[in-house]
Amino acid sequence: MKQISFLYKTGDIVKAYYKNPKGKHQIHCFAHLAGEPLVGIMNLDRNMTSFLTVEAVTDCEIVSISSTFIHRLAKENLEVALICNRMQGVSSLREYEYRKMILTCTPMQKYEYFLKVYPELIDKINKKDVASYLNMTPECFSRMLKKKGDIMSK
Repeated sequence: MKQISFLYKTGDIVKAYYKNPKGKHQIHCFAHLAGEPLVGIMNLDRNMTSFLTVEAVTDCEIVSISSTFIHRLAKENLEVALICNRMQGVSSLREYEYRKMILTCTPMQKYEYFLKVYPELIDKINKKDVASYLNMTPECFSRMLKKKGDIMSK
């Protein structure tokens, strides 16, 4: 039976990643808000599974529910169907915004995007994971932070 898991408390942090063609972990997203699905609900009626691996960054409380049960509830209850639809829409919009950022932004703009989307996480996750999420090497990310610090000190 496939399960869909959600964070129980705001402040718990998980990351989702996949292995890129070079075999390295590529961070895809973070979850940190109560009720947030750990890998999204992309398509309940097709029982799609995620290609992502989820890993806790902090100790977390997680609630899991059968995807079959959620699917059945969504068929029987309009409010549940609307919630699932909204979650799918939010997930799609986040994915679009992320891909657009990766393809069109400078390293500094990517970092500003991260700070906008995940303001609570910058001091709670390691810089290597932030760099991976922003599709940068740790070295490029470090240089960008140094440059940002140099600009701020002037």
